[in-house]
Amino acid sequence: MAKGLRSSSIKTNRKKLRTRVFAPVEVARTERLSAKLLELASQPRPAKAEMEIDADEAPKDADAPQDPQAEGLSPCISWSLPRSLSSDGAETPPESPMEKQKAQFDEDMFYTLLGVSSDIVGFDIRGDLRLAFDR
Repeated sequence: MAKGLRSSSIKTNRKKLRTRVFAPVEVARTERLSAKLLELASQPRPAKAEMEIDADEAPKDADAPQDPQAEGLSPCISWSLPRSLSSDGAETPPESPMEKQKAQFDEDMFYTLLGVSSDIVGFDIRGDLRLAFDR
């Protein structure tokens, strides 16, 4: 009978392919994202006065038609940094189990989005990290 996926030669070939081809690419991508994240984390955050926008100021192109991107997905997303990456993260753990569960979910979601993003854009006006995605 045919072994198919149970064949040891197929398993060996896949293992070699993973270690020789895919592993270096994954490590290089992880290093690039880590370096960019560390670079952005070392930059000072904008002051509160710089982050505030005048409410009286109208958008410049309010009359211009929206681009096709507005109908689909945005290639960028903003996500707040998890508590574990902040300077006071280790000092102030969440008190209740519900807060702890939400903090864990937010942290897991951050790392998931960081993993699937193609680039780190920077910080937005609220101080959240902006991640870019390929279309």
